Amino acid sequence: MSGGRWLTVAGAAVVALAMATCPARRQVPAPAAPEREATAPLPVPPSPPAAERAEGGGVPPAEARPSADDARRLATEGELAERLRQAVDADPPLALELAREGEERFPDGALADERAYLKARALVNLGRIARARDEAEAFFQRHPGSPYAERIYRLTGVHPRPPPPARRSP
Repeated sequence: MSGGRWLTVAGAAVVALAMATCPARRQVPAPAAPEREATAPLPVPPSPPAAERAEGGGVPPAEARPSADDARRLATEGELAERLRQAVDADPPLALELAREGEERFPDGALADERAYLKARALVNLGRIARARDEAEAFFQRHPGSPYAERIYRLTGVHPRPPPPARRSP
Protein backbone atom coordinates (compact mmCIF):
# COMPACT_ATOMS: atom_id res chain seq x y z
CA MET A 1 0.00 0.00 0.00
CA SER A 2 1.25 3.47 -0.77
CA GLY A 3 1.72 5.98 2.03
CA GLY A 4 -1.28 8.19 1.14
CA ARG A 5 -3.62 5.25 0.79
CA TRP A 6 -2.49 3.72 4.12
CA LEU A 7 -3.20 6.98 5.94
CA THR A 8 -6.70 7.07 4.45
CA VAL A 9 -7.46 3.51 5.59
CA ALA A 10 -5.95 4.14 9.03
CA GLY A 11 -7.91 7.40 9.34
CA ALA A 12 -11.16 5.65 8.48
CA ALA A 13 -10.48 3.00 11.10
CA VAL A 14 -9.81 5.66 13.75
CA VAL A 15 -13.02 7.49 12.85
CA ALA A 16 -15.02 4.25 12.99
CA LEU A 17 -13.55 3.37 16.39
CA ALA A 18 -14.24 6.85 17.73
CA MET A 19 -17.85 6.77 16.56
CA ALA A 20 -18.41 3.33 18.05
CA THR A 21 -17.16 4.43 21.46
CA CYS A 22 -18.54 7.97 21.49
CA PRO A 23 -21.17 8.33 24.25
CA ALA A 24 -23.31 10.67 22.17
CA ARG A 25 -23.69 8.04 19.42
CA ARG A 26 -24.75 5.17 21.67
CA GLN A 27 -28.31 3.95 21.27
CA VAL A 28 -30.40 5.05 24.23
CA PRO A 29 -33.77 3.36 24.56
CA ALA A 30 -36.69 5.74 23.99
CA PRO A 31 -38.91 6.37 27.01
CA ALA A 32 -42.04 4.27 27.05
CA ALA A 33 -45.12 6.01 25.73
CA PRO A 34 -47.67 6.76 28.42
CA GLU A 35 -50.61 4.42 28.38
CA ARG A 36 -53.81 5.94 27.07
CA GLU A 37 -57.20 5.35 28.51
CA ALA A 38 -59.36 3.26 26.27
CA THR A 39 -62.12 5.41 24.85
CA ALA A 40 -65.21 4.26 23.11
CA PRO A 41 -65.82 5.67 19.64
CA LEU A 42 -68.25 8.54 19.50
CA PRO A 43 -71.75 7.52 18.50
CA VAL A 44 -72.85 8.53 15.02
CA PRO A 45 -76.09 10.52 15.14
CA PRO A 46 -78.91 9.03 13.13
CA SER A 47 -79.66 10.64 9.81
CA PRO A 48 -82.72 12.91 9.88
CA PRO A 49 -85.88 11.80 8.12
CA ALA A 50 -86.30 12.80 4.47
CA ALA A 51 -88.95 15.40 5.32
CA GLU A 52 -86.59 17.08 7.77
CA ARG A 53 -83.75 17.07 5.21
CA ALA A 54 -86.06 18.65 2.62
CA GLU A 55 -86.82 21.47 5.06
CA GLY A 56 -83.14 22.04 5.67
CA GLY A 57 -83.14 20.47 9.15
CA GLY A 58 -80.46 17.93 8.23
CA VAL A 59 -78.03 20.63 7.14
CA PRO A 60 -74.98 21.15 9.33
CA PRO A 61 -75.09 24.31 11.44
CA ALA A 62 -73.86 27.45 9.70
CA GLU A 63 -70.70 27.58 11.79
CA ALA A 64 -69.72 24.11 10.55
CA ARG A 65 -70.09 25.07 6.87
CA PRO A 66 -68.02 27.49 4.85
CA SER A 67 -69.88 30.77 4.70
CA ALA A 68 -70.52 33.37 2.05
CA ASP A 69 -67.75 35.37 3.75
CA ASP A 70 -65.35 32.86 2.21
CA ALA A 71 -66.84 33.74 -1.18
CA ARG A 72 -65.99 37.41 -0.62
CA ARG A 73 -62.36 36.43 -0.66
CA LEU A 74 -62.69 34.80 -4.04
CA ALA A 75 -61.08 36.93 -6.69
CA THR A 76 -63.17 36.15 -9.75
CA GLU A 77 -66.66 35.30 -10.84
CA GLY A 78 -65.36 31.98 -12.17
CA GLU A 79 -64.02 30.93 -8.77
CA LEU A 80 -67.32 31.85 -7.15
CA ALA A 81 -69.21 29.87 -9.80
CA GLU A 82 -66.99 26.84 -9.21
CA ARG A 83 -67.75 26.90 -5.47
CA LEU A 84 -71.44 27.26 -6.31
CA ARG A 85 -71.33 24.24 -8.65
CA GLN A 86 -69.71 22.15 -5.92
CA ALA A 87 -72.21 23.21 -3.25
CA VAL A 88 -75.48 23.05 -5.23
CA ASP A 89 -76.16 19.36 -4.47
CA ALA A 90 -73.87 18.84 -1.47
CA ASP A 91 -74.90 21.92 0.54
CA PRO A 92 -77.88 23.77 -0.99
CA PRO A 93 -78.09 26.45 1.77
CA LEU A 94 -74.47 27.38 1.10
CA ALA A 95 -75.20 27.37 -2.64
CA LEU A 96 -77.99 29.91 -2.07
CA GLU A 97 -75.60 32.13 -0.09
CA LEU A 98 -73.00 31.89 -2.85
CA ALA A 99 -75.60 32.65 -5.53
CA ARG A 100 -76.74 35.75 -3.64
CA GLU A 101 -73.13 36.81 -3.22
CA GLY A 102 -72.59 36.39 -6.96
CA GLU A 103 -75.71 38.41 -7.72
CA GLU A 104 -74.36 41.26 -5.59
CA ARG A 105 -70.80 41.17 -6.89
CA PHE A 106 -71.41 40.26 -10.55
CA PRO A 107 -75.04 41.21 -11.39
CA ASP A 108 -74.44 41.24 -15.16
CA GLY A 109 -71.44 38.92 -15.21
CA ALA A 110 -70.67 36.38 -17.89
CA LEU A 111 -71.87 33.54 -15.65
CA ALA A 112 -75.10 35.21 -14.43
CA ASP A 113 -77.35 32.77 -16.32
CA GLU A 114 -75.55 29.71 -14.96
CA ARG A 115 -75.67 31.18 -11.45
CA ALA A 116 -79.44 31.72 -11.80
CA TYR A 117 -79.89 28.11 -12.94
CA LEU A 118 -77.80 26.81 -10.02
CA LYS A 119 -79.79 28.95 -7.59
CA ALA A 120 -83.06 27.42 -8.87
CA ARG A 121 -81.48 23.96 -8.60
CA ALA A 122 -80.46 24.61 -4.98
CA LEU A 123 -84.03 25.70 -4.21
CA VAL A 124 -85.38 22.48 -5.75
CA ASN A 125 -82.86 20.49 -3.69
CA LEU A 126 -84.28 22.18 -0.58
CA GLY A 127 -87.83 21.33 -1.63
CA ARG A 128 -88.72 24.99 -2.22
CA ILE A 129 -90.34 24.32 -5.60
CA ALA A 130 -92.60 27.40 -5.72
CA ARG A 131 -89.60 29.66 -5.07
CA ALA A 132 -87.60 27.79 -7.74
CA ARG A 133 -90.41 28.43 -10.24
CA ASP A 134 -90.38 32.13 -9.37
CA GLU A 135 -86.64 32.12 -10.04
CA ALA A 136 -87.29 30.36 -13.37
CA GLU A 137 -89.76 33.08 -14.41
CA ALA A 138 -87.19 35.74 -13.59
CA PHE A 139 -84.51 33.70 -15.38
CA PHE A 140 -86.46 33.71 -18.65
CA GLN A 141 -86.98 37.47 -18.41
CA ARG A 142 -83.31 38.21 -17.76
CA HIS A 143 -81.72 35.52 -19.95
CA PRO A 144 -84.10 34.77 -22.83
CA GLY A 145 -81.53 33.13 -25.12
CA SER A 146 -79.50 31.33 -22.48
CA PRO A 147 -78.13 27.84 -23.08
CA TYR A 148 -79.44 27.02 -19.58
CA ALA A 149 -83.07 27.61 -20.65
CA GLU A 150 -83.71 23.93 -21.37
CA ARG A 151 -82.24 22.92 -18.01
CA ILE A 152 -84.40 25.45 -16.17
CA TYR A 153 -87.47 24.15 -17.99
CA ARG A 154 -86.66 20.50 -17.12
CA LEU A 155 -85.89 21.46 -13.52
CA THR A 156 -88.99 23.53 -12.82
CA GLY A 157 -91.48 22.90 -15.62
CA VAL A 158 -91.63 26.63 -16.31
CA HIS A 159 -91.71 27.48 -20.02
CA PRO A 160 -90.19 30.61 -21.44
CA ARG A 161 -92.89 33.08 -22.35
CA PRO A 162 -93.21 33.81 -26.03
CA PRO A 163 -92.37 37.34 -27.07
CA PRO A 164 -95.32 39.71 -27.29
CA PRO A 165 -96.79 40.13 -30.77
CA ALA A 166 -95.28 42.89 -32.83
CA ARG A 167 -97.37 46.01 -33.05
CA ARG A 168 -98.29 47.15 -36.49
CA SER A 169 -98.13 50.78 -37.34
CA PRO A 170 -101.33 52.34 -38.62
